[in-house]
Amino acid sequence: MKKVFLIIVLLGIAGTVAILCATRRPFEEKLAEADKALQEQRYSSALPIFKKAVRKYEKTPASQADALYKQALCETALGKSDKETWEKVKKLHSNPEVQARAEFELIAFAPDKEAAKLAFREKYPKNEASKGFLLESLNASNAKGDTQNSDLIRQALIDGFPQSAEAKQAEAYIGDRNVSELREAKLDFITNHVVHSGEILNSIARKYKTTADSILFVNRMNSDRIRINQRLRIDMSSYLIDVSIPEFKLRVYRIWDGQTNFFKSYPVGTGKNDNTPRGDYIINLKQKEPIWYKDNSKPIPYGDPENALGTRWMAISYPGFGIHGTWEPDTVGKASSAGCVRMRNEDVEELFSLVKEGTPVHIHD
Repeated sequence: MKKVFLIIVLLGIAGTVAILCATRRPFEEKLAEADKALQEQRYSSALPIFKKAVRKYEKTPASQADALYKQALCETALGKSDKETWEKVKKLHSNPEVQARAEFELIAFAPDKEAAKLAFREKYPKNEASKGFLLESLNASNAKGDTQNSDLIRQALIDGFPQSAEAKQAEAYIGDRNVSELREAKLDFITNHVVHSGEILNSIARKYKTTADSILFVNRMNSDRIRINQRLRIDMSSYLIDVSIPEFKLRVYRIWDGQTNFFKSYPVGTGKNDNTPRGDYIINLKQKEPIWYKDNSKPIPYGDPENALGTRWMAISYPGFGIHGTWEPDTVGKASSAGCVRMRNEDVEELFSLVKEGTPVHIHD
């Protein structure tokens, strides 16, 4: 009888142990559920598990740092952000993106938040948070009428976030402003020339190693007729052209006094068969109202509906290819050409006036 009773007791204990084992899940499963809760923004459910993980993984630094980071994310989302926790995350976690997030969160505890934001921007110029800080600074500068600082901030947006809508807006603004200043403002690279007897526009252009078209453009002139004592603005800088095929964008940069700065951007069309040449070239020929020599066939004169070159042609040092206008502006901004870089006529005319033969052209993916 005693033996039967002992067997029953042992079976009961074994059953209890089995039940406990069945209901006691491994901690890793709970941690996986906490990760899922974090992704689903159920922060209150996830937080206790991550706190426990921080203690449990005390002897496993990488796992502990990751749990600590997730704990900090939950606390911040719940309005319980803690300076000490984020400082530990910054110190312990090896992932640069996590460290950047920690530094971003620590800005809230900085005595001088504006200085902390500036330091963050300088250290992480391409971080999405930096874009937000730049936009804050831009709005503040605009409100103060500080155009110089506003332009610097717009340039930082262009450099750090070239694909963003904000960068595109900044490019358009700076481009229009640069053209306006080229014609009106007092600039280091603008010199003034007073016309003397016997001078013509081409001789003045040769003197300053520029083009007559540039002088006409800068001075808003519709004719090359000049008069004695007329004052002309001369652009002494040079330019380079950068074409981004994936963006369908042509950017012009000004080179002056050893510095290269963004000047203006234009939308372009590129080869519909992805045959626009990549590489570094120069403009080696410029033509107004160009004749089109299509595939070595009979020349197609300017004005003929079959002439696809628009109002201007600038050949590059890759035979058969160049930058030109178009009579079909809706084809700009897409892969639409036979391989050349295609621009709207009004844009290619402006570019034609800015640059001269020998201008570098960089085309890339």
